Amino acid sequence: IATSQVAFAEDMLNDVYALEIYAGSAQNLAQVSLETDNVFSDGVELQLGEFSGNVKRGYTGSLAVAIDATTTPAPGGGGPGDGGPGPGGPN
Repeated sequence: IATSQVAFAEDMLNDVYALEIYAGSAQNLAQVSLETDNVFSDGVELQLGEFSGNVKRGYTGSLAVAIDATTTPAPGGGGPGDGGPGPGGPN
């Protein structure tokens, strides 16, 4: 029981957002970085995926995620709005 997000390298996003179908997304990306993002600003070491490929062929990615199977789920799932950790917090 966990919720997480994966971070993408900025150079990969620049390549993707250069496509016409994502018009405007490059402008949005230019206004934020992983260091200033409200989710990833506390560090991306454990959330930065490893990707290979390119815009024409597509990308394949992976992210190693540790799971503590001994954790007992709390009522409400520990998400935002129920007193549990919010986005980017430990789950």
